[in-house]
Amino acid sequence: MLSLSMLLQVDSAEAPEAAIRRWRARALDVFMILFVSMHVPILLVTLIKSDIPSYTKYLALLAFLFSLPAAFAKRLPHRVRVWLLMICWWSFALATLTRGGVLHGFRVVIVSSPIAIMLLGGIPTGLFYAAVNIVVAGVALWATGAGLLALPVVKFGPGEWWFQLLPIVGAVVLQVLLLGWFTQFLWGIVKQHYAIGRRLQLEAKERKRLELEVQEAGEREKQRIGIELHDGVCQDLTALLLQAKRIPKLAAGEDKSDAASQVVTELVDGLGSAIGEIHGLARQLSPGRLTAAKLPGAIGDIVRRCNDAADAAIVFKNEYSGEYNGSYDAMNMYRFTQEALANAIRHSGAGSIEVKLAISPTELLLSVEDDGRGLPEGAAEAGGLGLRTLRWRAEGEGGQFELGSSSSGGTRVACLLKWKPDH
Repeated sequence: MLSLSMLLQVDSAEAPEAAIRRWRARALDVFMILFVSMHVPILLVTLIKSDIPSYTKYLALLAFLFSLPAAFAKRLPHRVRVWLLMICWWSFALATLTRGGVLHGFRVVIVSSPIAIMLLGGIPTGLFYAAVNIVVAGVALWATGAGLLALPVVKFGPGEWWFQLLPIVGAVVLQVLLLGWFTQFLWGIVKQHYAIGRRLQLEAKERKRLELEVQEAGEREKQRIGIELHDGVCQDLTALLLQAKRIPKLAAGEDKSDAASQVVTELVDGLGSAIGEIHGLARQLSPGRLTAAKLPGAIGDIVRRCNDAADAAIVFKNEYSGEYNGSYDAMNMYRFTQEALANAIRHSGAGSIEVKLAISPTELLLSVEDDGRGLPEGAAEAGGLGLRTLRWRAEGEGGQFELGSSSSGGTRVACLLKWKPDH
């Protein structure tokens, strides 16, 4: 049994056209069961009353018989069931016409029934049905005016009010309920899609803000690298230049070979150190074109360089089998690792840090876990630029960002991407 909440629910992920089709199928099932249930007493009164002509009884029985497959033959196409309902109403309208003329139940059925047909069968079907009803009503009115169709005077004897009231209830009340249900359904769709639109606006605004913050962080990183180049590499190269200028003077001296050789050796060592520093800065700026196969090596390179500069012992666990079914940006995962590892080194006070990359045919897990002091209270909710950048990178891949405590009491950040298995 369908509950009221199930009948009124709207799937926010569903397209409006699919939602309307689903509602029409569900509404037709409920409407036809109520329709048959309410028309059973109408049929009984019609068959029992002695002053009702036989052909009126036959038409009412025919209308009821058409309603049964429309209600219970759910394997029939939706359009066929709607057409059976239309034939049922036309038969019932003719039954009321032969009994009471154009002034009684005929007008109720002809005027009100297009509402249900339009809601259940769609606008084109509803308009066609309404057009046929207008033609039939016009012909009936013309025939009545021309004297071809009698306009009987119905006396309200015993049971007559039942015969007059039940068609109104069966034709009007059900359609009012159907219209109310459809209005509620549309209102649910409007609210759902408004909420989705509002959420997308907020997400776009947040994404724009994060992009600006990332750009600012990039500018700060460029300034840092510029300072390191100026204060580090440039100073070393200047010192090497001064040493190089000493070589001609030393070569002209008495002990020229040993002194010149020592300066050249220092010059070579200094150049090697400066080149290594420049290479390190270059790798920080860009590790080259990364693919899934090269990602473990690039992350391992980050870990080796950080081990040289950090006080903590950093371990890299690579559980990449070489097979996966998903699609992701390896450079984005590289930057995720770079940011997460930098945060752990700067802020955790950890003695050991573990970087783990696990890639399987169905998922990718990239985590950085430390044994440091853990997250400050409220840090997970507030989140600094580093955490927001990590979340932005994870969600930008369609993945899940995880932030919490590690097994050793420190901090664990992770990015989890999932794919469908390849069958």
